[in-house]
Amino acid sequence: QIFSSPEPNECARSMSDEQANRIIQPTEFSRAEAETKKTITAINPVTLTIGLVFLLLSLAVLFMFSARAVQLNFKPGFDELIIDGSLPTYKLGGRYLMLSGTYDVRARLEGHEAFTSQIEVGDAPEQIFDFMMKRLPGIVRITTTHKNKQISGAEVFIDQKLVGKTPITVDSVAAGIRDLYIRHPRFQPYETEIEVVGLRKPQTEAVNLAPAWASIFISTLPKGAMISLDDVQLGVTPNNIEAIEGARTLKLKKPGYKSWESDLNVQAQVDQELDEIVLVKSDGKLSI
Repeated sequence: QIFSSPEPNECARSMSDEQANRIIQPTEFSRAEAETKKTITAINPVTLTIGLVFLLLSLAVLFMFSARAVQLNFKPGFDELIIDGSLPTYKLGGRYLMLSGTYDVRARLEGHEAFTSQIEVGDAPEQIFDFMMKRLPGIVRITTTHKNKQISGAEVFIDQKLVGKTPITVDSVAAGIRDLYIRHPRFQPYETEIEVVGLRKPQTEAVNLAPAWASIFISTLPKGAMISLDDVQLGVTPNNIEAIEGARTLKLKKPGYKSWESDLNVQAQVDQELDEIVLVKSDGKLSI
């Protein structure tokens, strides 16, 4: 059996029919784009500096026009001054430029207590505040003498308060004018005012006391009588005794003689010499 191959023309015709049945679809066109980069703006340092200077100048001008001239006076002065507040301040000469508001003021001065206060700056263009620094207490030593001899045991009162007996050093006496009063049973009371320097500086007050007694010379016939003044024995005749001023009772006693008694008016620092006192013999006992 003989098989025949298809004709060349028939093969060509079948391929053209197959190509004709294929559909070509167009694709959507888009332009290719390059990758975008973020741009960075460069800041000129000169421009930035000028801007900052202009801003600072504007703030300074605004502060100068809004601030009040405040003068803070301290007596006797200060070593250090601190002003605390939420608003700025500026010292100009002897004054401070301050905006209206509340400020805490602190000051220090050697020998004085630390100062703290609060001020309120108002709307007035010029304002003055006066303050007084308080001195620290002083150290005062007080001694009492009479005819260059030291007298101990005198009571010392400062501003009517008993602080001790002489000689005494009072460690803390408030600075300023103080009342000093000294009392001793054998001397006249002494009262004066003293200026306490303070500042923790020591000072001495030496007080010369005047006697509150007088010298009384007493002699008797016969001698050797015991002298008593207000029932206090002071010696035997003849003798000088010291009698505290005022009305006193003088008694003389000698064995074998009657007691002698008299009132005595004593004036401080006015000495007396009594006439010789003749003692009378005691009465005897006669047994019959």
